[in-house]
Amino acid sequence: MNNLTTTALAITLAMSTLLSLSGCSNGVDAVPTKDVITFLARNPTTRITALYTMRIDGSDLTRKASLPTPTSNRIAITGNGQWVLFSSKSGSELPLYCFDVATSTTRQISTGTGAFPTLSPDGSRVAWFEMQNFQYQLVVAQPDGTRRTVIIDNTRYASSLTVQAPPAWSPSGRYLAVVGNDTTATGQRGGVTLVVDVTSGVITRHPSIDNVNAVQWISDSQLVYLHATSSGAELKRFDLDSSARPTIIATLPRVNSPQLSVSPSRSHIVCANPLVIVTLATGAIQTVATTEAIVHDYMWSPANDGFVYGDRLDGTASSERLFRVSSSGVVTPLPNIDTLGSSASVVWLR
Repeated sequence: MNNLTTTALAITLAMSTLLSLSGCSNGVDAVPTKDVITFLARNPTTRITALYTMRIDGSDLTRKASLPTPTSNRIAITGNGQWVLFSSKSGSELPLYCFDVATSTTRQISTGTGAFPTLSPDGSRVAWFEMQNFQYQLVVAQPDGTRRTVIIDNTRYASSLTVQAPPAWSPSGRYLAVVGNDTTATGQRGGVTLVVDVTSGVITRHPSIDNVNAVQWISDSQLVYLHATSSGAELKRFDLDSSARPTIIATLPRVNSPQLSVSPSRSHIVCANPLVIVTLATGAIQTVATTEAIVHDYMWSPANDGFVYGDRLDGTASSERLFRVSSSGVVTPLPNIDTLGSSASVVWLR
């Protein structure tokens, strides 16, 4: 991969002095350092996809392993860099696969097409949507695909699930929230929130006044979601323990995705595209122009001092770059990375 410009490198190195730097080993780190990211990149000439690690200042760029090219930009990488979960084509389906970085082996973990692999807050479990009998069900397993459990299917929820965003883990890891299509005697009503207790399997339906497309947690009893308006969008808070109407946190410009990402401290929320950063306490917003950025929780620094995202600058794969957003909202391109095979997979090692 080619280097970015000298100017971008100088800016990034200056920004990196805000972080406490430490070393990175070449294997799967048992206790990873706090300034290391891992990501997938595809060589534009050979078309081979590989997993890399790199310190946030651009140093110690290390190629870990080659793996099959994903067909979706929603990929999960465990916080210690051991497992990579991704969809790839197999006949007419797009099953979910698990790649073991230590042994460079890949195996299929879904029985049919799988979508949106999403790690629990502690990284011990992964949830995903899986197609069965032309409807999606919700599956939970360990990161290597073992101890698989189907927790929502059409026998437990009579209507279908809405798969526009990943399943959302609560901060404690006890609950998962997804969106289901809701029906009434007169027909389709819209999307409602379904919360399932992962331990007991109990599913609770939480309708709101709005048609919901995706949700995310800010506590184990509060959800946030985006509601489209004629001129933009509203970020709303929904209290599961109250019958009160959802409250508006912030009024946003029009965004192209219902997906949300919440910072580890639950102080900031990010949505895309454009990238809009919302301060939860005040409702203040910062906007970053993006083309096709994907937001997810593991893009946040463990120190909660910013996040890294990937974006296609002109909508083509050859224009993908990694960028860091500092806690003050400064956007800086990361050095050494020119072309990414799947920019949404960038995560911080933990």
